[in-house]
Amino acid sequence: MSFELFFGELELANGFYELTNAQEQLQRFQKDNEIREQRKQKVMPIDMDLIDALAVGLPNCSGVAIGIDRVLMLVLGAEHIRDVIGFGDEFF
Repeated sequence: MSFELFFGELELANGFYELTNAQEQLQRFQKDNEIREQRKQKVMPIDMDLIDALAVGLPNCSGVAIGIDRVLMLVLGAEHIRDVIGFGDEFF
């Protein structure tokens, strides 16, 4: 389950039900890295501290994140998120 907060056509926040299954999270991290490798992008280290914490147990929960980069886009009138972030294209 998820929801989004928009200002016009720009998504400012994304809310979602958190994944609490350690094995599923590990598989998703591995799949993401397989895709990155196929695209000749940098493979990211898997956060095993997170996987270990999930394995101990995390109650059902949800969260929402406001994209400060998106707010900056609005304030500055930027056309693309790349215009307001401070890191390279390897994350896109």
